[in-house]
Amino acid sequence: MTGWDAQTYASHFGFVPAYGRDLIQILNPQPKESILDLGCGTGQLTAEIAAFGCRVVGVDGDANMISLARQTHPSLVFDHQDAQQLTWAEPVDGVFSNAALHWMKIDRVFPKVASVLRQGGRFVAEMGGVGNIAAIERALDRALARYGIRVTEAEKPWAFPTPAEAALLLENAGFEVRFMNLYDRLTELGQETGGLKGWVQMFGRFFVEKVPPHQREAFLQLVEEEARPDLCQTGVWYADYRRFHFVAIKL
Repeated sequence: MTGWDAQTYASHFGFVPAYGRDLIQILNPQPKESILDLGCGTGQLTAEIAAFGCRVVGVDGDANMISLARQTHPSLVFDHQDAQQLTWAEPVDGVFSNAALHWMKIDRVFPKVASVLRQGGRFVAEMGGVGNIAAIERALDRALARYGIRVTEAEKPWAFPTPAEAALLLENAGFEVRFMNLYDRLTELGQETGGLKGWVQMFGRFFVEKVPPHQREAFLQLVEEEARPDLCQTGVWYADYRRFHFVAIKL
């Protein structure tokens, strides 16, 4: 998949950082603390953390996201860096991550996060958990099958672990898990998102790009047909999100 469409993400998918505001309260940033916002996207939550008086840096592996974050928040620092190769000069007090870790190989990311945190530093994150977007995935798989295309679980651009799997990886990386919560969060896809079609074009581009360009519009319509019984209620589309958030302390 090519880079993210950062402008569309910022203008049409504001619900993603909006849901992250509660996570900032869990992070409880304090003045003068050093915080990394891992997978910061366009930097909206980075700016909200900075408002607490923190020294915060947004980190993201996508150049388009970092470019727009720098344009939008010129007074803040953003670093273009792959979290799976994360390095930092001095230990930080906290690492924050909202709706990003399921796009990464967390078995590689968690040790890197531990390496940049001071002893006693906290890792506060939210990500997709087991069963996340199950109905959307079924619709994508069935629509692709109509074109003779099959995508294995290993090939998919995201991974949604169980809390137990994530907890074990955190412990192996040198963390003590203090809190972990798995919950369903059916999320309305408003008109500004373009409904399910817009969601797939933004977050499911990996699947769209499997289909020849001249067939992609028909493919998107097929995805909607497959998902409609589960995810469309009185003309309004929803995403069947299932998330978990956690707090882990570096030992």
